[in-house]
Amino acid sequence: SLTIIFFIICLIKSSTTFHVGTVACVAGLLITNFNNIQNKVKITFIVIALISISTLVFNKECTKRFIPAYGDPALGDGQIIISNKLVENIVKTKNDGNLSSAVYFQSFLIAYESFKEKPLGRGINQYKQAFNDYMKSKKNKIKRLKDYNNDDASNNFNKIIVEFGLFGILFYFVVFLALINKKIDIDIKIFLISIIITQSIRGAGYFNGGFILALTMLIVYYFKNKSKYKTNP
Repeated sequence: SLTIIFFIICLIKSSTTFHVGTVACVAGLLITNFNNIQNKVKITFIVIALISISTLVFNKECTKRFIPAYGDPALGDGQIIISNKLVENIVKTKNDGNLSSAVYFQSFLIAYESFKEKPLGRGINQYKQAFNDYMKSKKNKIKRLKDYNNDDASNNFNKIIVEFGLFGILFYFVVFLALINKKIDIDIKIFLISIIITQSIRGAGYFNGGFILALTMLIVYYFKNKSKYKTNP
């Protein structure tokens, strides 16, 4: 009951990030911890996820966030961030994207190009360098985006990939191992994973929204329980 009340309160002031994060968290928890969650909690989670999915599908402001374009193609001002036939058809069907979607999808391209160049990462707080390099390159499609989210990437996932490279992927692998670890209490997983996932989808740096704290706590819980398992099989 408290979960439903909390979700309704959040729904009143919801965002695309909230709904995507809700679906991702519910899916991740149910897939990896299905047998450890009570049936009534499973049903509650599924209902909440379905509400979020329906909002993402039928709300125009939400659907625009998934279009990797910026400007209005009908006015000759449209620019597609990621070019392929599927995206071009989506843009024609749904019309244009918006500034938020353009910045978001561009950060994935920056992360991709940076990872190819420096797979071990550029170093902490060096995303801005990768951003500037991309803006100067011929692969940059929209010059007008040069001043948006040039330091935080608009999400922590791409920021981590740029700054830590393969080591960043290792962080997320440990998060996955912690998620499937049956010795970590499910309540702890729900609390920490929700922060990590939502901030990875749409965050403004490691030290905002409790991201670094949640990540550190989950890693500590994982290695603490892993060591216990080895000493007391």
